[in-house]
Amino acid sequence: MANRCKGFVVTSHERPSGSAYWLASGTLNGRQVRREFSTRHEAMAYAEARNSELRGVPAGQAPVLTHLPADAVR
Repeated sequence: MANRCKGFVVTSHERPSGSAYWLASGTLNGRQVRREFSTRHEAMAYAEARNSELRGVPAGQAPVLTHLPADAVR
């Protein structure tokens, strides 16, 4: 079975009342996750944290392509 996890993206939307909001959406463990935020900064921070979980690296750290095992990479 394929790994059913897609990266999180942030998009801008507008409510029927005219107020804007930011939506972070993606798939985690086969379940669709959608979360609304009032600012783009909050939405981007949430999406970055979830994408880090998917990649298996701490937030703010870029993934490293290497032949070393994960515990040997500093």
